[in-house]
Amino acid sequence: MSIETLLEECGIEKMAPVFHPSPIVEEGGIRFPAAHDQKRTVDATFIPLFDAAQDPEGVASHVPYMDHFYNNSLQTALMRDLVIDFEVLSEHLVLLGNQGVGKNKLIDRLCQLLRRPREYIQLHRDTTVNQLMFQTSLEGGIIKHTDSPLLRAVARGRVIIIDEADKAPEHVVAIFRSLAGQGELTLADGRRLRRTKEREGDVVIHPNFRLILLANTPGYPSSETNSYKFSETTSAGTHAVSNPDMESERRLLAQLAPELYDDLLRRLVGAFHDLRKGYDDGSLTYPYSLRELIALVRHMRAYPTDTLDNALRNVFDFDVYKQETIDKLAEILQHHGLKVQHLGLDASRESAAKNVLDMKFEPRETGLDKPKRGKDDPKDEPHQGGNTFSGGTGGRDTAGMGGRGGYMRLFKGGDIQQVSDKLKNQVSDEIKEQAREMARQELARRLEELNMSAVEAKGYGALLTAVQSHIAPLHDLLEHLAAKEEERVWIKRQTDGELDDSRLTEGLTGEATVYKRRGMAKPEIGRPQIKPKRIRFLFDVSGSMYRFQYDGRLQRTLETAVMLMESFNRLQRKDKYVWDMYGHSGDSPEIPLVTVGQPITEVSQRWAVAEKMNLITQYAFAGDFTVEVEALEKAAIEVSKFDGDDHFVIAISDANFSRYGITGDDLQRAMNRHPKVKTALICIGEGAEAAWIPKQFPGRGFRVANTADIPKVLRSILSSMVDR
Repeated sequence: MSIETLLEECGIEKMAPVFHPSPIVEEGGIRFPAAHDQKRTVDATFIPLFDAAQDPEGVASHVPYMDHFYNNSLQTALMRDLVIDFEVLSEHLVLLGNQGVGKNKLIDRLCQLLRRPREYIQLHRDTTVNQLMFQTSLEGGIIKHTDSPLLRAVARGRVIIIDEADKAPEHVVAIFRSLAGQGELTLADGRRLRRTKEREGDVVIHPNFRLILLANTPGYPSSETNSYKFSETTSAGTHAVSNPDMESERRLLAQLAPELYDDLLRRLVGAFHDLRKGYDDGSLTYPYSLRELIALVRHMRAYPTDTLDNALRNVFDFDVYKQETIDKLAEILQHHGLKVQHLGLDASRESAAKNVLDMKFEPRETGLDKPKRGKDDPKDEPHQGGNTFSGGTGGRDTAGMGGRGGYMRLFKGGDIQQVSDKLKNQVSDEIKEQAREMARQELARRLEELNMSAVEAKGYGALLTAVQSHIAPLHDLLEHLAAKEEERVWIKRQTDGELDDSRLTEGLTGEATVYKRRGMAKPEIGRPQIKPKRIRFLFDVSGSMYRFQYDGRLQRTLETAVMLMESFNRLQRKDKYVWDMYGHSGDSPEIPLVTVGQPITEVSQRWAVAEKMNLITQYAFAGDFTVEVEALEKAAIEVSKFDGDDHFVIAISDANFSRYGITGDDLQRAMNRHPKVKTALICIGEGAEAAWIPKQFPGRGFRVANTADIPKVLRSILSSMVDR
């Protein structure tokens, strides 16, 4: 359930944001004008400029300069909050937001207005503690170690921006926690950072020093960024940075490109807001932030003769290999009147080679006999215009591509020679009917090999079509879900245990944390998963699913099963998961649907699972086993037996609890049956009982109104529970 839905149910109305005028640079400082509407008032705020005499070198060379910042209401309000935190309250800052929303630009603009010198460091997964402290250079054949931007900022009272803080290992971010929280740090060369000078050689942390961590919004593949842990253990102010509202975004673009029509800007803004909604609900895997929209408008301004197709492809072509993404993009763009004729892999290849399907071909012989498959060429050489071998192009009678008179398409590579429509129209009705009949027979034979009839194939196709666009984000989540299992390692910087030989120097200088001891530690970010994750999906296939299917619960259940099977079947590393699907009904709390290791590589096998679920609901008897209780308990016990990286039981139910006397306490007991197993409940019914589930089980109970929400819920369950 979304936060908006929860607020509506609590009677909390959504209010329009207050408009915040742009900050005004005055003598001696900057002023944020008062902002108000009919119900709220925000007083004006004046912040003095930084005293240049405190750091003349920094003011001369380290104040960022921007001549292209476009003010808007949302970001002005955020800048007001930021400047109050780190200038008035003297707090360090954490800024969280999707890539491209303008976190760096906001801080640079603020430092420019205040004339505040700033330093900059960008982290990555291989950043070391030593790299944070020192810079290594080679001068005149001599290796020199100089203080890093972090140490310069500490000593001279500057702002230090730590970009991509969520990418760095946890022990690196711990340096910032120690520095900001305790105000002390011991360097490898023996120097110490302290708030007050305690002995010779100490580096005093300047009172003007401010630490600003920038990180992407937490979510999969890691549920909690190190930046969150930083803000929890320090007095840092945490702020969310989002894209501006639609009107602010339109005004910003109008300032950037005043020559573009207002109607076009409104369409672009509307399209990008829908793209971001697609990212939020999981149907798109890229956030399409303000950065991409500005890049698009700049391109259109710089190259006014370019078509809209070319301009949009500059933004979207990196997703051309994902058909689901292409379809979603095309749908959103067309909805806003931004129809793109060419989008996708074919469009990106156009400039290199024209579509081979348009290669015209006039065969020497045009006579037709009757449809046939043709011989298989043992040398697998290309053939054009003949009627002997299968898989050729521009031929007659045989199975191939671009020809006429054949009964099926068969492509074996190479350029496609396309005969003219005139020749195709000369094929007699008798031969066309023969080809159609042969095609029907061949299709029936192939479907029989799959153990599926044409009707069954159509039924599975309908289920697959309904969830096709949601499979990609779920598959992406499963591919990149972080490792969980802890490993036994030496935990250093302890006050007791065995003496750590690598910290003898620190011990001589009076440092107390010079011991190490064995313990369990969480894996570093990005470390490969060793043991598989154990997951059981538990489906309600009771009679009530069939009885009340008019509200779509049975259809949503089948679509969810198809989505899961398709996603797991497409995994490159299938050994990352040991998963199965079980059902429960009035007849049994444990009905196997897909067992561990059961092959579902064929469409017929996946269809058989969906059809089995459908039939069970039709023939199941009523009884006490609809019992999420017993089914959940059995599932938790079974999953806990596996030696895995992590353990999940995810139940999908129609929430028909009162009919069987199931209370919240019963569910609570079942969901907590085994401490190692993380259990979640997804309710897909529309009754009143489904409403109290999210309230009684926050973070573990979810109410879903349509299948499109299920990938988002599964992503939330897996990504949030994996780090608990």
